[in-house]
Amino acid sequence: MTGEPEPKENLRDIAELKRHINNFFEALLALCPSRNYLSQFLSLLPDDYASMYDSFPEFLADRDLRETMRTILGLTYGPIVEIPATSTGKKLQQLINLALEVLSDSSLLNTSSDILKEVRNGAPLIDPAKEWITVKVQAALEDPKWGIIAKGILNILKVPPPPIITMVPESEVESRAETNFARKCLTLQEISSSFPVPPKDLPSILYWLTNHLKILQRMPEVTLEGTPAPPNEKFCIATTIPLHWLEGF
Repeated sequence: MTGEPEPKENLRDIAELKRHINNFFEALLALCPSRNYLSQFLSLLPDDYASMYDSFPEFLADRDLRETMRTILGLTYGPIVEIPATSTGKKLQQLINLALEVLSDSSLLNTSSDILKEVRNGAPLIDPAKEWITVKVQAALEDPKWGIIAKGILNILKVPPPPIITMVPESEVESRAETNFARKCLTLQEISSSFPVPPKDLPSILYWLTNHLKILQRMPEVTLEGTPAPPNEKFCIATTIPLHWLEGF
């Protein structure tokens, strides 16, 4: 006859195990850019030296620390701060991206938050990718030089384009709502005509939002048939950012 196994001595209790599970999640969160300054630095690479210097003077202004960063991360300095494919920095960048990917699973976060609610005093586990986007958007909007213009550009582009009327089954409408192409893409001239911004400043601002903060991205024009046309410098909200994340900005 079988029965319940005999309890073993010195087993960790459930509360302690939950603390270890929570510590694991906290370790993953600590790698994420919104929680770690070095992760922020690595996540924006490669990028031009001037932009990185403006954003991270603590790492680059001091010669000794700059050289230390070069040594331990394998960075190369020039007009562009590069992060070579075989460098330690690149491996850490991949680790950061993996942590963001794991913690982007809403089902995992919700289930784990429920299991760990006593350990976390009811505080839910959050999606650090969304948190990182929030940090970058706030940085753009609070920039003393370009913040007001950045807000105007984001307000124009975060509005979804009008839907194209097609014979799409109703069951597919919701699943297509956040596809890569369900967002407004405008040329530099179209943005300029929609928002009062000095023409000489707009290319620099768009470069900053696109190449440095990676809030925007360049998109090729898409025909009604879905065939990409040659790129013509259209800009849109980065397709890695769900548009509803920008609500409230």
